[in-house]
Amino acid sequence: MGSASKFVLGTMVLGFLVWAAPAFAQSPVPFVNLPLVPGAVKPGSAGFTLTVNGTGFTASSTVNWNGSGRATTFVSSSQLTATISASDVATAGTALVSVSTPAPGGGTSNLAYFEITSPVTVLGFSKTDISTGGVPNAIATADFNGDGKLDLAVVNQNGTVSVLLGVGDGTFQTPVNYATGTGPVALVTGDFNGDGIPDLAVVNSAANTVSILINNGNGTFQAKHDFATGSGTQTPVWAAAGDFDGNGTLDLAIANSASNTIAILVGNGTGSFALKSTISVAAGPVSVETGDFNGDGKLDLAVVSASSNTFSVFLGNGDGTFSAGQVIANIKATPNSVTIGDFNGDGILDVAICNEGSYTTLIGFGKGDGTFQTPLQNYSTGISPSQEVAADLNGDGALDLITNDLSPTGTFSYLINNGDGTFQFHNNYQSGTGPLGLTVGDFNNDGMLDIAVAASTENGTGAVSLMLQVPAVTVSPISITFPSTPLQTTSAGQNVTITNNTNKSISIKSIVMSGDFAETGTCTGIPSLGTCTINVTFTPTALGTRTGAVTITDSLSATPLVVNLTGTGIAQVSLSPTMVNFGSVVVGSNSGVKQFRLVNNLTTAVSISSIATSPEFTQTNTCGSSLTGHGKCTISVTFSPTKLGLVSGSLAVTDSAVGSPQTATLEGKGIQ
Repeated sequence: MGSASKFVLGTMVLGFLVWAAPAFAQSPVPFVNLPLVPGAVKPGSAGFTLTVNGTGFTASSTVNWNGSGRATTFVSSSQLTATISASDVATAGTALVSVSTPAPGGGTSNLAYFEITSPVTVLGFSKTDISTGGVPNAIATADFNGDGKLDLAVVNQNGTVSVLLGVGDGTFQTPVNYATGTGPVALVTGDFNGDGIPDLAVVNSAANTVSILINNGNGTFQAKHDFATGSGTQTPVWAAAGDFDGNGTLDLAIANSASNTIAILVGNGTGSFALKSTISVAAGPVSVETGDFNGDGKLDLAVVSASSNTFSVFLGNGDGTFSAGQVIANIKATPNSVTIGDFNGDGILDVAICNEGSYTTLIGFGKGDGTFQTPLQNYSTGISPSQEVAADLNGDGALDLITNDLSPTGTFSYLINNGDGTFQFHNNYQSGTGPLGLTVGDFNNDGMLDIAVAASTENGTGAVSLMLQVPAVTVSPISITFPSTPLQTTSAGQNVTITNNTNKSISIKSIVMSGDFAETGTCTGIPSLGTCTINVTFTPTALGTRTGAVTITDSLSATPLVVNLTGTGIAQVSLSPTMVNFGSVVVGSNSGVKQFRLVNNLTTAVSISSIATSPEFTQTNTCGSSLTGHGKCTISVTFSPTKLGLVSGSLAVTDSAVGSPQTATLEGKGIQ
């Protein structure tokens, strides 16, 4: 992890930033590009070499796998390789990968996800809502308490940020709220004080400030400190974090939509920031992201401006200032956000821009010199996309795209990458209503990335809509144990529900039963996000444990769905105990009474035609000629030996039940 020891490069004197010359060379905060190479492997794969591309690497940088360093080879300031063992990828899950560089300067990079999973062709999601107590409109993911489980930070319109610590199974602890400035609309995470733990930067549009909340190291946060994003009305709406001046402390780039500027706030390594410069941009900047687009080892900026429908590149000079680069105008109606990643696998960063007005996303392939190929590639999305992120949703190692769609009902859309930077037609899923923010992470650590949406109007007051990725078709329960059931009688039914978790209709090809089990119900087709239920019963044909299964074949699943079934067959009428030894009894006398219980395990009555014992044993009973459903009676047996030696006999009950007669073995010994 990054060192807390940082060399402070500047101080504020009478409102001006005065820079002191460093006493020794500072290493920059490393920055990791997406995706990792490879970006995913199947569980149980052999060990391999992981390639990490990015910016600001040094010969002392280390690749971390879930917070633990791996043997790392320095290739260049923009590439590292690391040795990943077979044990690292033995089981399904998602590794959190970062790069750390020791002091002086240095620090810990942003996180990248490495999925240990089998790729899928069709995605399914299961939705749950989590209330934050406010109206959420932005969301971010990080491991705030260092337990290796992803957490969430959610900005609320009531002037708070909610921190939800992840349990690791797709659930979260109760949100804890912290005050921000007024009108919070965006946030970004980063280690702003150099202790190796992610902090929060919240953009406050009404206050023209950014609030910095320093992490205490356990997922709780100190009170905010506010820093202006410029003088006058700026209306900041977006933030990106990066070490723009290369001194080992994170800085911020803030998009000010009212003043048409990008404010560069440089960090001093303690969590404080000062405005270094502002960059004039096209009208209405709404999103800014960072990456090294020309390969010179200095972070650059990508900006989209909604009012002017413009995409702009600003090339970093390495000192916190930027030079104007490529401008692409008329990029469709109302661009809302830009996301960065290597979509075609050529090692060069590309951009994706979602457009609220034209319901599209545009792909710009980087040339490696700070410019992007034109015309931009055009793909449709859901209605009115408000934000876009890049992540590998289907586990094939290529970056897919996910957009947050302000459709009337609220959806998110995903576009699957074909592996070459071209994308399949979008798929829409219902999310929370009024979606204003979007993030991804493997919140239940099953190896597949999930989606969390800041749904501003969900359930009236807003909520986080958590979209856990699940198999396309699921069955519940996955096993059933039936209660003990009398032979040749049928148990009460147990429901099995088949759920279609996709946005496509599916067909059920077959439902096959095995063992002493049967099903009723009609499941031939299931609509998008629909369910179908069958009823399973148990009719034992023999005593003891009986096993079987329901095997369901559908049009999407690669392998059949199986529900394991277990039940125990018992006698319709049972006699217990099944053996009694009366011990030694003097010939001509009587033993003590031994009692037997006769139980009717059926719900209906059974008739009793006889209860008999062998010679030298006698019985009396309370059974009568019939036994009611679930009724029971007592049979009292006495041993009266007439000769010396061992005597064996039996008690037999003849009735109308299957398995009649019910018998018990009787033993005793006659003595003088």
